Amino acid sequence: VVLIDDVHLLASAVRTQTEILNLVNSSLAAGRRLVIAGEVAPHKLVERGVNERLADRLSGGLCVAMAQAGERLRFDVLRKRRDITPGQRAISDEALAYIARKFSQSMREAIGALNHLALAHGEQGVEVGLDLAAETLQLHLADRRKSATLEDCLAAAADAFGVEVADLKGRGQRQSIVRVRHAFVYVAREVLRESFPRIAAVLGRDHSTVMNGYQRALALLARDQRFRDGVAAIKAALGVI
Repeated sequence: VVLIDDVHLLASAVRTQTEILNLVNSSLAAGRRLVIAGEVAPHKLVERGVNERLADRLSGGLCVAMAQAGERLRFDVLRKRRDITPGQRAISDEALAYIARKFSQSMREAIGALNHLALAHGEQGVEVGLDLAAETLQLHLADRRKSATLEDCLAAAADAFGVEVADLKGRGQRQSIVRVRHAFVYVAREVLRESFPRIAAVLGRDHSTVMNGYQRALALLARDQRFRDGVAAIKAALGVI
């Protein structure tokens, strides 16, 4: 199986797109399966600057939506990692179920909790049950940063640049307001990992406008120190270094 992630981010990588198109063609000809993940459907990739031939080739496959991992999937992933990692084999299913239930913000967070348990008890030769897992992870669980929402991010952007949230959601096009929207879109995309349609819904705009704002934010980050400082202030307010 050939796995490729984040195909929608290849807009500026012309050579890479060509190589992936060749890989897709040769893999299918050889009877291999391909799983290619992206933020938008294949027919929308062209809007992101992806090669039309590559987008058309991907349109010939089965397109399905991916949902966030649930508790059962987190448990299955944790158990599989435990079973193939020597230092984690003493961790019980009950401990894994506890992690899958409590560390629900992301799969990476749950895996981090598993690694923490292995580091704490992997060389002790004792089985890590539910009680020991809960005790060991108590501080780790308490120290987790609250998952920020898009509304939290919007409020942080308004505070960082000294404007009102209502201005950001309004229809005003003053440059000082537009720049803050760009900063919000960038942080929402890069830090919160939100989709463009969800970001657009918060601002009351369409996703293509938000995508354009993201590109403008990248340009501002490259040349404008005040804009970079504002973005850093938003991240700090969300608890991100």
